[in-house]
Amino acid sequence: MKVLSFAGIPMGDCYTVIKSISKKRFEKIMHYKEQFLTGMSQKLVEAENIDKERADEVSKTIWGIIEDASAYGFNSSHSLSVSFDSLLAAYYIH
Repeated sequence: MKVLSFAGIPMGDCYTVIKSISKKRFEKIMHYKEQFLTGMSQKLVEAENIDKERADEVSKTIWGIIEDASAYGFNSSHSLSVSFDSLLAAYYIH
């Protein structure tokens, strides 16, 4: 949420983006792409004193991580359940 907020997305919308990532609602996340890229790039130039080209590159990299998380994220309870199922299957196979 801090990264989204740093990029200039209002905190209420940051929560919406985080929930959309966890629910894999890709279209809702993409609604914020341009706002994020523009805001993050500007902040990096102004606050972090990074040149514009590098700031754009870093912004795109960070957004790529956000997109990847929305495409493939498991909450911890689901991950734990899958792990236990895998462990049990491996035990019975051997």
